[in-house]
Amino acid sequence: MSDFFRFPHTPHIDWLGEGMPRDDKVLNAAEVEAILAHPLRIEEKLDGANLGISMRENGELRAQNRGQYLLEPYAGQFSR
Repeated sequence: MSDFFRFPHTPHIDWLGEGMPRDDKVLNAAEVEAILAHPLRIEEKLDGANLGISMRENGELRAQNRGQYLLEPYAGQFSR
């Protein structure tokens, strides 16, 4: 079994942009109330590179893109 975690879809609690969102999920009032009724952990979303960061049990950091862990030698936009 793989420990790879695919990027989840992140719904909006509220839509503050102009017009309607493209295909993003915006929670309804009942969904927002259900989420806010419990303690939350807020995390920063890294935009633009489809980059995820996780930590192994030994504390080593790992980077991943949409479908795999990034391994050296890095290529493309991750080679810089």
